[in-house]
Amino acid sequence: MSDVTAIADFTDSRILVVDDNPVNRELLASIVRNAGYGVVTAIGGKEALELVRQHPFDLILLDIVMPEMDGFAVCKSLQEDLQTRDVPIIMVSSLDLSETKIHCFDLGAIDYITKPFHRGEVLARIRSQLGIKHLTASLQKSNKKLQERQNVVEQDLMAAAAIQRALLPERIPFTDRLQVEYVFTPCERIGGDIFNVFALDDHSVGIYIVDVCGHGVPAAMIATLVSQAMSQSGNVICSLFTEDKCSTIQSPLQVLERLDRLFPIERFDRYFTISYMVLDLRDGSYSYSSAGHPPILLQKKNGEVVFLEAGGPIIGLGEFAPRREADSGQLTPGDRLFFYTDGIIELENAVGEMFGVEGMKLLVKQQKDLPLGCYSSAIAQGLEKFSHGSSVNDDISLLCLEYLG
Repeated sequence: MSDVTAIADFTDSRILVVDDNPVNRELLASIVRNAGYGVVTAIGGKEALELVRQHPFDLILLDIVMPEMDGFAVCKSLQEDLQTRDVPIIMVSSLDLSETKIHCFDLGAIDYITKPFHRGEVLARIRSQLGIKHLTASLQKSNKKLQERQNVVEQDLMAAAAIQRALLPERIPFTDRLQVEYVFTPCERIGGDIFNVFALDDHSVGIYIVDVCGHGVPAAMIATLVSQAMSQSGNVICSLFTEDKCSTIQSPLQVLERLDRLFPIERFDRYFTISYMVLDLRDGSYSYSSAGHPPILLQKKNGEVVFLEAGGPIIGLGEFAPRREADSGQLTPGDRLFFYTDGIIELENAVGEMFGVEGMKLLVKQQKDLPLGCYSSAIAQGLEKFSHGSSVNDDISLLCLEYLG
């Protein structure tokens, strides 16, 4: 059966005819009954209310002028009851005044038939309102299914977000030598930023921050894969393990080269940027490299801020990637490192100006006297002040570290 035929039929519908005049009531009921609809009649307003509250009806044909309780009062009562307010009501009356019709519509009636009525008009209006009711019910059913599916998706996203946050630094190694704070704000429920600080051996840590292109689930899945690859079981950061310790630490350049081979663009249709550093906590010596990522900020204990810019192109180019550069240096106690994603430097204010790396540098300088524990919230407030309520279109991540010596 076609949709048009189905909408024009509805002979399984139950219709309540309400009229105190027995002649009019039976005439209207016979028109409806002969058209194949199920019919129930009521002689007045009170009986109509009792019937509607006891049995479901698809439509009500309601007379206006009735003793004890007129059609206006019945319509008002039905509309005020959540159980009956969705039953369509067609008012039937010899009153043909515009004010009367307007009052009926204000009370919640959906149509109006003037006596003496014509059989064809009555049936046409019934079919029309039953069709609207059917389409409304179908739409509500579809919306309910969509909402149920959306709820499942939301639950899955919440679970995925919890998993992603579990991959962030939790148990910081060597807390007597290194202090760590961070900000992680995906622009959606989950995002493509990931970072970590982890022990390589009994005196060295690896530090990385990753930004996968795009947002949402696809970017988060790649970020999770990268996080797994950068774990000890991923065979990227170390080439040899002895007693669960990395006995052969890969240099930052070697790590980036391995990631290039593991994550070619043609395989995942995604690329990512990364900064990776190996820090020896015995003397503060470090080596690092980056792949398409914003430069690491190094703030000296005296407040001087410099960029660590060695690196090269994004991860994903594989054998076509130009050679990247690496660099090294040495921290002194009180020096701080800031790893961040481009969601910060590409943040725009109300007039479209970007925050930029210089903005990040200035913000770090302004907070130089704060303890690191207050840095992350202070920088987050600085970013909020700059954007001044502008929409955030990218994930925002910031990893702050202080070398304690």
